[in-house]
Amino acid sequence: MKLPGRNDPCHCGSGKKYKNCCLAKDASQPRSTAPSAAAGSKQIKAALANAAALVDAGRIQEAIALCQRLLQVAPDNTEALNLLGILAYQTGNDDAAIHLLARAVAVNPGYADAHSNLGAVYRDMHRFSQAAMHLKKAITLNPRHTDAMINYGIVLLELGQHTDAISLFKRILAIRPDHTGVLNNLGGALQETGQYDLAMQTFQRLVDIDPDYEFALGSLLHAKRHCCTWERSEQDLARIMTGIEAGKPVCKPFELLAFLDSPGHQRDCANIITRHKYPSQHAGVPSPKARGADGKIRIAYLSADFRQHPVSQLLVEIIEKHDRSRFDVIGISWGIPDESALGKRISLAFDQFIDVRDKGDKDVADMMGQMQVDIAIDLMGFTTNARPGIFSWKRVPLQAGFLGYAGTSGSDYMDFILADRIVIPESAKTFYSEQVVYLPGSFQPNDSTRSIADQAMTRAEAGLPEDGYVFCSFNNHYKITPEMYALWMRLLARTPDSVLWLSKCPELAMSNLRQHAENAGIAPERIVFAERTRELKEHLARHHLADLFLDTLPYNAHTTASDALWAGLPVLTCQGRSYASSVAASLLHAVGLPELIVHTLEDYEALALSLAGDRQKCQALRRKLREIRDKAVLFDTATYLAQYEDTLINITCQLQPTS
Repeated sequence: MKLPGRNDPCHCGSGKKYKNCCLAKDASQPRSTAPSAAAGSKQIKAALANAAALVDAGRIQEAIALCQRLLQVAPDNTEALNLLGILAYQTGNDDAAIHLLARAVAVNPGYADAHSNLGAVYRDMHRFSQAAMHLKKAITLNPRHTDAMINYGIVLLELGQHTDAISLFKRILAIRPDHTGVLNNLGGALQETGQYDLAMQTFQRLVDIDPDYEFALGSLLHAKRHCCTWERSEQDLARIMTGIEAGKPVCKPFELLAFLDSPGHQRDCANIITRHKYPSQHAGVPSPKARGADGKIRIAYLSADFRQHPVSQLLVEIIEKHDRSRFDVIGISWGIPDESALGKRISLAFDQFIDVRDKGDKDVADMMGQMQVDIAIDLMGFTTNARPGIFSWKRVPLQAGFLGYAGTSGSDYMDFILADRIVIPESAKTFYSEQVVYLPGSFQPNDSTRSIADQAMTRAEAGLPEDGYVFCSFNNHYKITPEMYALWMRLLARTPDSVLWLSKCPELAMSNLRQHAENAGIAPERIVFAERTRELKEHLARHHLADLFLDTLPYNAHTTASDALWAGLPVLTCQGRSYASSVAASLLHAVGLPELIVHTLEDYEALALSLAGDRQKCQALRRKLREIRDKAVLFDTATYLAQYEDTLINITCQLQPTS
């Protein structure tokens, strides 16, 4: 008797608890009688079979009572301990489950199912080292124990051991080639390691086996976009839209941001995943704490990305310079420790930096409640390794989404989202489950201390033409849509000696982009790929080699756009209807270049051609940006911080208990 293996890929957040267990079927009708004190092994086996049948019939409480009576007669019966442990887990009592399953393996160390089940519960509680120990034991006892292998693979992913996890998932598929849960896990692990071509093949196999497997269609299209493989793109997207409109879990919200500029579909997609995987666990809203003598607001920032990551890059100076006379500032992290300069800098910027990798969602929520946190700020939303489940317990008076995810949570437990009037205009509030709280200027903070290297490379060193016009887009390549790329190819066709400068991406994606160019009549060598630099300051410095940054739609450049503007490179954007498609417009307003915002792709193409044909106009834009950059709202961190803190104080004051 065993708990099922985890079928949720680790990379999309902590998965739901499995509430169904794989029990042997029993043809007999369930009876609720337990064996007597003089019972023999046959009677005990019959009672266990009856308990299993009660579970199958949905009569959980009767099954629990029967197991408890059986253990009074046979206290060391490992099957009864195992089954009762499963039932404790299913009814949400993890501590009791661990106690019972630990007793089972203590009595019978060779009981593979009990080790597997105990490891599964430990994994669910984020106690990964203990989970790994018992899951490995189960696999040693039974090398074909699929459920233990699945759970162990997920634990390896949680611990950052992706290569070992991938090998393990492939071993399982050698035993069960069509196991959809393992295919899903393998596809996610391959994506996390940048093996998008293999991820695409894996998700395609999954969809071929089960077209309705949860979120598989979105995962497949996302993998295709990473590979710049655009065949059947319209058909795939149409199926995803139809599924969302039917309320089906066909796509993860983060993936949808790059597929569709529809805030309505994005809201519905978030609602679906919240109901399906992260439903509300709280009975009521906690009361705000009375202010202590110091009157400080205790704010907790939660993320797995306190490392070399765009969110930390934007936020680090804000954390460092928070007014400690008004705020206690806590960082709550479940990411793999990062020894980069930025990782060290941001972790040291907090008053407290707490690693919660070994804590379950409820444990983290309870911890924040015990710490009397006033505001919990989620910096991740539905991005990679997010844990929305923490917020579902609602142990903090105010919970907010900010910066890391350009969309709604679709939940009733996130109280507000911090934005500005460009990314979420008044007319779009209906697409957000949270209250929209506006920050003056742009929603995006910036680090005004980041440096630009003095010694920048030459065009020749970057593989660019000395005199030709350089269109540039350093966005992630999954943001490049077929429509956007076709427009860019028309720009190259109509701008002699021009090139398109992109970030280097996996070989299949680069090959496909060159082939798409050739299909459009553009020599593939006019697509130039920039190598990754050792440090951010070197990347910022090379922006001076380009003439114009071309933004993407529907998923704009975010940190990438502010990098370009900080480095002095003008950004052309087409503002869409959603948050994700309006970020670059927000940044351009805040930096004083609204003339580079258009609202149709026709105007985008026309303005790009106009700028490419008028070098003096381009140079004038660069001079303007250079002159206003240090005075611009976008890069005035001190003013931003003061307004941001005032906003947080105003919100918390509204919740203070009356005397």
